[in-house]
Amino acid sequence: MNSAGASEEMRGALADELGADWHDQDLPVPIMASEDFSYYLGKVPGAFALVGADDGENHDAPCHSPLYDFNDRLIPIVARCFARLAGAPLPNAGTDRFEEQSAPAALQE
Repeated sequence: MNSAGASEEMRGALADELGADWHDQDLPVPIMASEDFSYYLGKVPGAFALVGADDGENHDAPCHSPLYDFNDRLIPIVARCFARLAGAPLPNAGTDRFEEQSAPAALQE
């Protein structure tokens, strides 16, 4: 099960990258997926998140379909989300310099 603090940090990182309306309001929850990551969450606080790839441009096939085509446009967005969560420097828009940021509260404990 996701921990509240880590979940909030992930939601914040996604909102920072994608804007306040980043999430799918029509997605039924909870999602009953089978995932080994839950064993980690049983030992260490964290959050498991699904990042959808359907942008309406031939990226709407499910992951285990032979028609699945990974949406490469997600790579920089998700990489920046993970960098935010890790407290790593982020590139400033339009430059090759990086800005310092502190680690999220969940990682400082």
